[in-house]
Amino acid sequence: MPTEAARGLADHGTGDFADGFLQLVAPETLDDTLSEWLGGFQPSRTPFARTALGDLLYIRDLRERAAALGMSEEEIGTAYDVSVVNVRYKKIGVLAHSFSDFVDGISDPEFLTEELRKDLYDGAVARLGRPGPDEMYTFVPLLAWGGSEDPATLDRVKAGVALDILFQA
Repeated sequence: MPTEAARGLADHGTGDFADGFLQLVAPETLDDTLSEWLGGFQPSRTPFARTALGDLLYIRDLRERAAALGMSEEEIGTAYDVSVVNVRYKKIGVLAHSFSDFVDGISDPEFLTEELRKDLYDGAVARLGRPGPDEMYTFVPLLAWGGSEDPATLDRVKAGVALDILFQA
């Protein structure tokens, strides 16, 4: 039985959103990357997007855990969230407790800035152009290597290579 989140994801398809800031992708394209960042593959985590800054968005299916905790059938059916791996700071967070709340959030410019730092993208996109599906922006030098979180220090790079370097930094 698919979760509301999985149905919502299928309804939205792939492509970009928010002027190219958010790339919605087929989950299998980010499975290996998400597995690396989270320490292994978990079938309960489904990646579905990457921001232009490399952050990885995924749905966590928490139904099995909810059932083990003795929650009601209704609660079990909606036990999931939308989470993010912030690759610049190597932090994990929850963005929303339902896919519809997430869709509402990404429609709000304040949410995009506060939760996903779209302001950095906005400060660089005129200079760098929109990243392609296999590209992202990263700070040069990396923040972990003393870089500055300033849109002027962002550069457009291949996403796979940049994510590997950020993971190792």
